[in-house]
Amino acid sequence: MAPGARRQRVLFVDDEESILEALRAVLRPQRREWDMVFALGGPAGLQEVERSKFDVVVTDMRMPVVDGATLLTRVKQLQPQAVRLVLSGQTDPQTALKSVFTAHQFLAKPCDIEKLRGVVKRCCDLNEVLCGEELRSLAGDVSVLPAAPATYLAISKVLADPSSGIPEVV
Repeated sequence: MAPGARRQRVLFVDDEESILEALRAVLRPQRREWDMVFALGGPAGLQEVERSKFDVVVTDMRMPVVDGATLLTRVKQLQPQAVRLVLSGQTDPQTALKSVFTAHQFLAKPCDIEKLRGVVKRCCDLNEVLCGEELRSLAGDVSVLPAAPATYLAISKVLADPSSGIPEVV
């Protein structure tokens, strides 16, 4: 982290204590970059959001009392600049639809820790670029991110294959 740079604040919300403890353990190396808060359950997550500002909020979807969709709706209202991520084992269409207008990204459990770390890091990096509060608020208010164009995805796939050559790229 650059001298004088503000540590990004990341909130993790899950109703399973073992999940939060595992996240705390594997993300320990980020403690110098991120100020991490771990909330057990939706009500505790809501309290944290009402008490303090966060740059990134990562939540489970299926939780008793206050589910992830309700939590993210409240985050969007109170802190539109926060990047909202879902980390959930519930990948059925109904659950995904509940989060489509409140979450910026949906990650399925079990999630590779390097993937989770990379996604949160990119969100934090984006927050640093969007340093103006007005611009951050506008970016956070976006409900749906556009999908990558099919041509880009096809070219990326070909370029990632070491056996492909110029004819495949063309």
